[in-house]
Amino acid sequence: MTTTSHPTYTLRAATEADAEACAALIRACDAVDCPGDVTRWTADDILADWAWLNRETDTWLAVTSSGEIGGYATLTSHDAQQYITDGYVHPRHRGRGIGALLIHATEARAREHLAAQGTDQPATMENNVLASLPDACALLERHGYARTRIFWRMRIDMAEPPPAPEWPTGISVRQCQDEADLRRAHDVTEIAFADHWGHTPLSYDEWYQSANHKVLDPALWFLAYAGEDIAGALICQQREEGTGWVRRLAVLRDQRGRGLGSALLRHAFGAFWQRGITSVGLGVDSDSLTGAQRIYERAGMRVVSAIARYEKIIRPPSDLGGFQPYL
Repeated sequence: MTTTSHPTYTLRAATEADAEACAALIRACDAVDCPGDVTRWTADDILADWAWLNRETDTWLAVTSSGEIGGYATLTSHDAQQYITDGYVHPRHRGRGIGALLIHATEARAREHLAAQGTDQPATMENNVLASLPDACALLERHGYARTRIFWRMRIDMAEPPPAPEWPTGISVRQCQDEADLRRAHDVTEIAFADHWGHTPLSYDEWYQSANHKVLDPALWFLAYAGEDIAGALICQQREEGTGWVRRLAVLRDQRGRGLGSALLRHAFGAFWQRGITSVGLGVDSDSLTGAQRIYERAGMRVVSAIARYEKIIRPPSDLGGFQPYL
C-alpha cells in the first residue's frame, strides 16, 4: 500500500478486525458534525464497503504509537477514470494533519493504479465532505480540488399516517415478487438515472452488493405500471437503526410530469408507516434536472445535511498535451 510520513501517525491498511473501530470512528464524526442526521454505522456496513475494494492497498488507518485510530479512508473505482475517496478524521484528532496525510496517500495510490492500467484516458479524484465543515472544504481546495455539486440528505418525521398516494390515471403498482422483478426494478432505475449528473452505471449484481444486501428487503421494492408497460420503480430499505431509506425512486422519461414520482414517494411513506417506521430519508442532487428535490419538499421532507462533492483532475485528457491544471 502507498505510505507517507507523519511525525505522530502511521498509516497502515485496515484488517477485518478493524471494522468495528472504523464504524465507531464514523459514528463519532456524525455525532459532532451532523447531530440531526446521525447514521448508525456498524461493522457489517464497513465490511460491505470493503467487499468492493482491495483492503490491503485501498484502505488506510492513521494510528498513533499506542494504536489509537485517528483517521480512516478508502479508495474505490468502478473504472480507471473516476476514483472516489471516502475519508474521516476523528474529532479528537483534527487539526493535526491527518486529512492531508490521507489525501496524499489516496492520490498516490490512484496514480499507481493509473500507471498500471497503461492507458491515457482522463481521470479524476472525487472527495465528498459535509458542506458545513469549512476546514475540510478548505483543505480540499488547498490540494487542488474544486467543488462541483451539492447533494442533500432529506428526511421526514411522521407524527400521523401519511396521505394515501394519488396515482395518475392508468397507473398501478405492485410489490416485487421474485428476483426477476428485482432485476426489472434495477434496470428501470438505471435507465431513469442515466441522465442524472454523475451517474455511474452498475450491473444488478454490482449494485446489490454495494447497497449492502444484508439490510435490503425486497418486500420494499415496487414496480409501477402504465398498462402492461413499466413506468417506474421504487427501491427502499429499512436501516438497522430503525429508520427508512428511499434508495431509488425512478420514473421513466415518458411518464414524468404526471405526478407518479409524488405518488411513489407517498407509497414509500405508507409502506414504512405500516412497519412502525416514522422517520424516512433519502439523498438527492440539489440541482436535479428533474426537480426531484421540489417533489420531496412538497411531500413534507426537509434538508438535514448537505454533502459537497469535490473533484480534481489527476490525469487530464491527452489532447491537452500534458497540461495538468489541478496538480
